[in-house]
Amino acid sequence: MQAPEYLVVGHVTKDLLAGGAIRAGGTALYAGLTVQELGAQAAIVTALAPADQDLLAPAQAAGILCHVLPSSETTTYAITYHGEARDMHLAGRATLLTPADIPAAWRDTPILHLGPVAAELDATADWNACCPNALVAVTPQGWLRTFDAAGLMSPAPWTTARSLLDRADVLVMSGEDVGNDQEALMHYVGMARLAVVTAGADGATLYERGRALGTVPSCQAAPVDFTGAGDVFTAAFLVGYRESGDMWRAVAFAHAAAAFAIEGMGTAGIATRPRVEARMAPR
Repeated sequence: MQAPEYLVVGHVTKDLLAGGAIRAGGTALYAGLTVQELGAQAAIVTALAPADQDLLAPAQAAGILCHVLPSSETTTYAITYHGEARDMHLAGRATLLTPADIPAAWRDTPILHLGPVAAELDATADWNACCPNALVAVTPQGWLRTFDAAGLMSPAPWTTARSLLDRADVLVMSGEDVGNDQEALMHYVGMARLAVVTAGADGATLYERGRALGTVPSCQAAPVDFTGAGDVFTAAFLVGYRESGDMWRAVAFAHAAAAFAIEGMGTAGIATRPRVEARMAPR
């Protein structure tokens, strides 16, 4: 087993949609598929119940390396869409993931993406020590969620932000992650070495230690499904940033990838590198 070029840790989810449809989801899946389409080798560390192993079929068909921890449950969301917004009910959660779950042969990965969707990653662990040569990126949406007795999701404070961001290299998030609480958003951004705050059609703003560097406009798109757009953006940004070292170009690259993503249903809109590069706005 060789180290992948991009390792994402987080739960692949079972998404229950209106009309009884079931779809595989989660940051790990969307980010992993994006990386593969961009021509790099992706790997996923996740946890699933035995009966739900088929949720990995899209990842395996794309050539993503998958390390699956056994779990009595699969992280399951019942999702109702209202345009760009959605209501999410947590109906099950798989086992916690820790750095020890990463195969030894994968620990020399150059990119480590921590992508929780239901606080399933051990937030107190030193993930950097596990992958010492990696660019460590955090998409914190799973740490910014709480659930009521019926499982309905709502925003919650990210209590472990300081310890995680003290070690991480890149934070990628949106105002939606914090219920559009601008004060909370800037609080987390201020802790990060480099932060990218996405705002859909309004582009993405780069920050360095809380200082705004500038905004990169998004690409025009004809949206069909916004699911996973932030995960696609993050994966493309990290691939582009590691390759070029140019964060501005990496954001433009990520915008192009995200524009394709929202123009298809589910993972169908994830585009290849040539298509993404052709759509990039010139810089």
